Amino acid sequence: MNTSAPLTASILRREIVAILRYPAQSASLTTLVALSLSLLLTIAPFVGIVVLLVVWAAACRYAIEVLERSANGSLHAPDFVAEPDSIGWSLLILQALFLVVQAWLNYRVEAAGSGWLGYAVIACLQPVMTLTAAMSRNLAAAFNPARLLRVVARLGMAYALLVLATLALGGVQHVLTAWIYDWLPAAIGQVFAGFVWFYLLVMYFHILGRLVYAYRKEFDFVPIPESPLLPEDRHAPLLDRVNRLEEASDIAGAAQLLHLSLSSEPHTTPAMHARYRELLTRLNHHAELNAHAQERLGALLVAGSEREALTLLRESLARDPQFRPPSADQTEQLARVAERLGQLDLELALLRDFAERYPRDPDGPAHALTAARLLLDRGGDVAGARAVLRAASANFADHPTHPELLQQLATLDRLSGQLYGGASSSAP
Repeated sequence: MNTSAPLTASILRREIVAILRYPAQSASLTTLVALSLSLLLTIAPFVGIVVLLVVWAAACRYAIEVLERSANGSLHAPDFVAEPDSIGWSLLILQALFLVVQAWLNYRVEAAGSGWLGYAVIACLQPVMTLTAAMSRNLAAAFNPARLLRVVARLGMAYALLVLATLALGGVQHVLTAWIYDWLPAAIGQVFAGFVWFYLLVMYFHILGRLVYAYRKEFDFVPIPESPLLPEDRHAPLLDRVNRLEEASDIAGAAQLLHLSLSSEPHTTPAMHARYRELLTRLNHHAELNAHAQERLGALLVAGSEREALTLLRESLARDPQFRPPSADQTEQLARVAERLGQLDLELALLRDFAERYPRDPDGPAHALTAARLLLDRGGDVAGARAVLRAASANFADHPTHPELLQQLATLDRLSGQLYGGASSSAP
């Protein structure tokens, strides 16, 4: 999918054929067959519902892998990898909520107009909520109106096409499932219907991933290109080669080899990242250290390794006080983690200049108020709190919370005047 080239009929036809064939690749097809056959276990009494939930959670987990691989520009389906995170369950919960709302519309809303309006709202919300939860690996993000609006705004008219694709795939799934259950015995029909569901699920998340890749500039997303290495260039053998290069005093070559692996391998180890940072430190490559830290922060947050992310953030700030995460979303997520873990100095470092770095983010005023409170509570820094609120009030003059910013700033002005024994204008 290339937004820079004109969308001719032949290009559109190739795109559609590629999307239809994507789940038929060996890696994906093997996974879909295994998931479908697993549905036979759902007929077991008592444990059947548990098996059904586990199978669907695994399918959602694999769909996330498809989205991530596709968002990085790859047309190759990933192998199924069991990862110890909860994103599959989170995505399953989100889809279950949509089904509950749909069932409520079916059985509780009698007015046809109200019912169709409800279906239209679901059709418009489901793609953006699913994409937001999958991209951030955070179910709560799917219920943040500001984030949803940002995603829709960045996609523009393409989002309308995504809604239509969602409706079309849902219709195909409904028709095929009904036909399968009409013509096949129950157990066999369960397997075939499951295969259809999973096939369309993988296709849909491939579409989402390709859409993210096509609009990567709008999302400030930097794809990780596929760059196959030699068979021996994996993990421990790779580190052995790095050590040999270092022994030969080729520090730059060792760092380059690790960089190649980290930028192309889907599954790397913490030891590889730590070794790479050690080599960059020896080379005094501070820009590369910052770039790696920014990329690594996103990967750690996606993997749920929040404490490691904060450790890396603290290390980066100690080396460069101006270091910041690459996006507003990551900054907010790290600030929430720091607050939850009681690392308020990191929360303050992230939020203190948030309003200045992201003057259009709707959460900027709230973060400025939080930073001002932390400055007052932790060190009684009235001047610092005033500076934060003053910058936020200037950048968010049209924001609904602007009066609150001015009120808090006036309170600090009076407090500053009392502390320094003069008018607030003469206080620092």
